[in-house]
Amino acid sequence: MAPARELPDRLDLLRRFSYDADAGTLRWKYREDASPQWNGRFAGKAAGSLSKSQGRMVVNVGGRLLLVHRVIWKMVYGADPLEDIDHIDGDPTNNRQSNLRMASKFENMRNARKRRGKYLPKGVSFHKGAGRYRATVYLNRQHVHLGLFSTPEEAHAAYCRVAQKHFGRFARFE
Repeated sequence: MAPARELPDRLDLLRRFSYDADAGTLRWKYREDASPQWNGRFAGKAAGSLSKSQGRMVVNVGGRLLLVHRVIWKMVYGADPLEDIDHIDGDPTNNRQSNLRMASKFENMRNARKRRGKYLPKGVSFHKGAGRYRATVYLNRQHVHLGLFSTPEEAHAAYCRVAQKHFGRFARFE
């Protein structure tokens, strides 16, 4: 994956946007250098929209689409994030300051939600040959087999124990 784009200057972002940390909303500010039409259409309104391809909020700044959570990070902390920004609750549209934290790519992946359409809990698959449920976890860039179990609940419990031990605060169980 390509490195994240460098964000505009913090003062430029603070001039363009206001941020409500409790609500997680970014709003356009009234701008003296903008046309009356622009200010009438955008000033005071929520900035950004949901990118269907990325599933995250994006905002157009100077002709560049930027991820809203990265813009917020720079506005709050004054510097471009050095790593990924993790949404603690797994909701990429929840940009409350209390829901954002810096994470490595691997920590962020550990905190990922289960993919849609799967009927089994996270970390569990059905082993057709054995007719049992298999628990696996991804550690050190390898899938680690945790065992075969009679029920998906038993397999998921094994996954949860190992995930909590190795991933700590980045563990996600659903």
